[in-house]
Amino acid sequence: DTNNFTMGNESKIIRHSGASIASAPVFEGNVSVYYVGDSLMFTGPELPDDTTKLQDLIVENSDGIILTKDVTANRKIKVGSQINTEVDNNNRYVLTSTSSQDPIFVTPNSEIIGSFRRTNLKYNNERMLFNNKYTYILFGSKQDANGIAEMTMRVIPKTLPPNGDVDSKVQRDIFISARDSNYAPVTSALRFELGYALSLIHISEPTRPL
Repeated sequence: DTNNFTMGNESKIIRHSGASIASAPVFEGNVSVYYVGDSLMFTGPELPDDTTKLQDLIVENSDGIILTKDVTANRKIKVGSQINTEVDNNNRYVLTSTSSQDPIFVTPNSEIIGSFRRTNLKYNNERMLFNNKYTYILFGSKQDANGIAEMTMRVIPKTLPPNGDVDSKVQRDIFISARDSNYAPVTSALRFELGYALSLIHISEPTRPL
């Protein structure tokens, strides 16, 4: 835990499936983390706790990653397979992006499962992608957002709300929350367009204004 190796500013950690580090390195400045390989990985101390340090989060291993803590990426998020933010119902975390740049979803099935938060929002009638390439929020103007400074979308596929009708409902839970610059919830006087995925293979449900 002490005298561990040091990562210089703008350095990169490439973690292969089957490999790990026991203790966090010393992060002198910004760092990017890449995941590669052919199996699922749980994240470890290669991801800094300091929310200002991580620049790019690149997930290219075949079965994706499961977060074991809250993670903030400040530049680029690239999802080749999946990022799951929930270990189980008792251990739920949040992936945050502070960038205005959309996440990059490499395939139609690439997805962030669980909670994804964006803190650099656009209010210019431009789509902002959230958990996959079909799920987005669009504000026509600053007034439509009514003071919203950040939004979090929790998307759980293959899940129905309580007492959901499995024969006639899309099996996908979507929870949306928003806060203003003082971190107070914003729940009214909103106007936005929500796009959401019906299927991550070929098609998506038409967008519906709220």
